[in-house]
Amino acid sequence: MKSQEVMGEVRFARAGCGARIAYTVKGSGPPLVIVPPWTTHLAAQVGLSGHERFHAKLESQHTVVLYDRWGTGLSDRGRKDFSSAADVQVLADLVDHLRLRRFALLGPSHGGPIAAAFTGRFPRLVSHLILYGARESGLTGGPTWAALRGLMLANWPVAARSIAAVATKGGNSSDVDAFADLLQAAAHTADDGRPAGRGWPGQRVSKPRRACAPDPGVAPARRLTRIR
Repeated sequence: MKSQEVMGEVRFARAGCGARIAYTVKGSGPPLVIVPPWTTHLAAQVGLSGHERFHAKLESQHTVVLYDRWGTGLSDRGRKDFSSAADVQVLADLVDHLRLRRFALLGPSHGGPIAAAFTGRFPRLVSHLILYGARESGLTGGPTWAALRGLMLANWPVAARSIAAVATKGGNSSDVDAFADLLQAAAHTADDGRPAGRGWPGQRVSKPRRACAPDPGVAPARRLTRIR
């Protein structure tokens, strides 16, 4: 699948806080919403070797909703509130926009805590909660994270490649370049400071039916089950 094809399928929803969120809906069957990890890019991520195979499997049995996290990828970049509550509220706005009454929720990596928090806040909406890789790793703990954060601030392209080398361990040799490209594309902005990818022809932008007010008191997840 080419990135141009993915871009043609991307739609946009307007969250109550004003952010424009990029998303795709593919497949058929019971809905499955995938919470984005730390940073994503709906078009660039198809360059990863296992991406298409993995999602083709999911889409053969589910209607799969993917979206770019607010502040990254094709979603609006102008973000000042980086709280988990803000991420939970954007997810709530998106599923409300899509009129999903009950769905499975998959939270990989950084998306895991967001998925768990959403389930705690809206338990009746979530049929199954799946967490994958949602734990502290060697990259995100102790002195390694402090050093990596310093590198990210000093030289993002070099930091992106360093993260990619660790994150794609065991993958194809081309995955390091593909993942580094994804990270850089997800954080790239146009020369005038606007998010790259804005202004596509035929884009759909809708407002949520409920106002967005981030809830600081997000409860922990109440259950953990698997998709059957």
